[in-house]
Amino acid sequence: EGFTGFQMGSFSVDCEAVDPVDVDAVSTTVRRALATYGTQALAEMMKNGMAQDLSWKGPAKKWEETLLNLEVAGSEPGIDG
Repeated sequence: EGFTGFQMGSFSVDCEAVDPVDVDAVSTTVRRALATYGTQALAEMMKNGMAQDLSWKGPAKKWEETLLNLEVAGSEPGIDG
């Protein structure tokens, strides 16, 4: 919360009705976001968010390692080794 953005928590999965708790969570979060707009805190959140590595490189490497650990005949590391 506040490092890269705002968290609203989990929401109800009932699509037939609006849960008042969900409405309260959204409105509270929007108020916090509006209060942060234009401040140094927002600039820091934006900087932190942009500094994150959200590429597939890390997850793909872990997936490749998992598959290689299965030791299936013919398996070999990808181009990054």
